[in-house]
Amino acid sequence: MNTYASTVQPDGNAHQVFRGSESERRARIWVLALSAFCTFCLLWGSSALRPFLPAALGNERLVWAMTDGLVVLWVLFRPGQVLAVARANMVVLSWGVLACVSAMWSLTPGPSAYFGLQLLFTILAGLMLATFTSRLHLIQMVFLALVAAQIISLFIEFAMPGLRSGFPGGGAFTHKNILGNVMTLQLITSGCLFLAGWRRWLTAGAFVLAAALLIYSQSASALLTALAIVGVLLPAGAIYRLSPRSALIGVSIALIGGALALFVLPQMDFTPVKFVLESLGKDTTLTGRTDLWQFAKDAIRDHPWLGHGYRGYWESEETSKYLLRYVAQQDLWFFHNNYLEVAVAFGLGGPVLLVFGLAIAFWRRFVEFLSGASMMALWALLFIVYVAALAMAENPLFENHGLMQVIFVIAAAARDAPNWRPR
Repeated sequence: MNTYASTVQPDGNAHQVFRGSESERRARIWVLALSAFCTFCLLWGSSALRPFLPAALGNERLVWAMTDGLVVLWVLFRPGQVLAVARANMVVLSWGVLACVSAMWSLTPGPSAYFGLQLLFTILAGLMLATFTSRLHLIQMVFLALVAAQIISLFIEFAMPGLRSGFPGGGAFTHKNILGNVMTLQLITSGCLFLAGWRRWLTAGAFVLAAALLIYSQSASALLTALAIVGVLLPAGAIYRLSPRSALIGVSIALIGGALALFVLPQMDFTPVKFVLESLGKDTTLTGRTDLWQFAKDAIRDHPWLGHGYRGYWESEETSKYLLRYVAQQDLWFFHNNYLEVAVAFGLGGPVLLVFGLAIAFWRRFVEFLSGASMMALWALLFIVYVAALAMAENPLFENHGLMQVIFVIAAAARDAPNWRPR
């Protein structure tokens, strides 16, 4: 500092400029370090590192314990910020509150309270990340974490299959459906970043690799969802960004075509969903999911108003879970349908609250995209549509210590930085 002090002007302006630039440099280093840590935690939380972790670190317990600890520090040292963010996202936050409160009538009060608190902390973790930095920065962290998951999946499938932590075809994950779902998320993320002009050589390569891994996974639900979102909605969003009038004409034509298809195809005895499933070698029961859903419907009839409590059906010894597992020939812990899952847990009010939260998040991001044509708003909009569709066959939401739950909260709560422009 003394070297620079000898060259300053009498008013000291040059000295102040140096100190400001030094402060900014340290702040950038600090933010980069935190971003790298968050990216690593996203990768770890996705379970992609499980093949390389010792058994003591399995199920990502350590990374979620660290996340819960950071949430506690955030609540203690930034209570005003926590309250402000909570007021703006009351519906999503109420999911965790409901899970905790359901311990009052649950078949298993202790586990419901424990897992409900984990769900509340998972939602708070998403809100904490949404206040940490801009939405673009968060999406970039998700993208880089998924790039690492892609590389690991390629390495395991084609170089070291002995490292698999689950069924063949799942890459770094335990099942091909998880690989397919993660690659669909990467298609949305890399596609939006590419259209925003960020590192196009990298995002384009990740997009192509994600498509290849998705096809390799042979996950029917993921393929159908990706075709609808990445094949239709993402291009429609890109067209709207260039020309809103052209997008309106295109959407109108698509709606008319869809209406005609709904009328004509049944007359031809052709069902598109059945055709796609049969092309992939799948049956119309979605690999036995319809049998699971019947068990869920029976459980809802047993406790229609308040449900069994959060995770109560799966933790109790008084339910039909053992018969369900015998029929499915799998040690299942959810019904492969988020809407039925919350109905079993909370009664008829569960799906209402779930759909309400999805609808509010969708409407906010839809209005934001229409008003500003931000590609980051489009990413959030597409992810919300994706997770709402995924919830029909999986359990991404109301999931304690679930990465998809965290990303949904980010999509619902995060915002672009003021005056942001793509680089």
